[in-house]
Amino acid sequence: MRRLLILYLLFMLFVSGIEALELKKVLEIGSEDQENYIFFQIGPIAVDKYGNIYAVEGETQVIRKYDKTGKFVKKAGSKGQGPLEFMTITSMAIQDERLLVYDFGNKRLSLYDLDLNLVRQDGLSGIRIHMTASKEYYIAETIGGPVHQIVFRKPFAEGEEGKVYESKPPIPEKFLSSARAMAFFRNLFAVHPVSQQVVSTYWNPPRGELQLTFFDGAGNLLRRIDSEAIVPGYRVDENRLGRSTAAKASGKYFWIIGIDWLDEKSILVQTGYGKEEKDYKYEIIRIDSRSGRILRRMNLTNQFFMKCTRGPYIYGHILDREDAEIKIGVYVIE
Repeated sequence: MRRLLILYLLFMLFVSGIEALELKKVLEIGSEDQENYIFFQIGPIAVDKYGNIYAVEGETQVIRKYDKTGKFVKKAGSKGQGPLEFMTITSMAIQDERLLVYDFGNKRLSLYDLDLNLVRQDGLSGIRIHMTASKEYYIAETIGGPVHQIVFRKPFAEGEEGKVYESKPPIPEKFLSSARAMAFFRNLFAVHPVSQQVVSTYWNPPRGELQLTFFDGAGNLLRRIDSEAIVPGYRVDENRLGRSTAAKASGKYFWIIGIDWLDEKSILVQTGYGKEEKDYKYEIIRIDSRSGRILRRMNLTNQFFMKCTRGPYIYGHILDREDAEIKIGVYVIE
């Protein structure tokens, strides 16, 4: 009986069409003894259409630019509250030939050209950690009480004139006035560079499902889809969720680390889950953008945290806890 069960499970895996996702490392940026290549803490990463990489060194709050070969080009900023300083950069996004930088610590949006020259700065209120940009707007999260919402705005536009769209999140009614709503609705965003479609996440932790919400480049709602269970058999108690964007219940953690488009038909999502840090499992999953079906998935053997994609390339941070090193890794999907 046991053998028949095993054969059945293997057959179901085969017919499901889920294949292993394979990554090949093509570039690594980092060094222990070169100032402009040392990373003490992770930070946001953005990549322009030329393949240049913009990375924040999290401890010093310096923005560094590297070319597509990984060679250091230029840097900007430092830690502080002055006009050319940052306290906590939590998001960066490329908007055509410009770089948008959101400093959560100073509640400030900065606009740079791609040579890291400051063009404009302005204060922001109500915007939270995550931000990305289409050709005309920036897309970010706002918060009212415990409920997170998605907002499309024109950069530096005044008041309500700049607001294009603000979502009403599908939070279960019993959680609308609860801090647990934070665990249900974590806004991660990605914009397709050609179609300008925006995808954002909504996670339903008790069922292990990921709802994906799609907008066009102007903020018009296109569709919502539910993924298949992204971690089959992994369940948490919705009545014991912690006050965190990484849901915790019954001693178990689960969180969405990153999301981005791979091509017009599919997106990549990275997840992490487990009971203790030493036992955490990290996966990158390719999901069909129309049906929510999982196409391919891969367990990561090292601690790699996806930040963004550009074509078939995935950019993120590699953490080597034994050597206490942080590097930028670039992988290509095979």
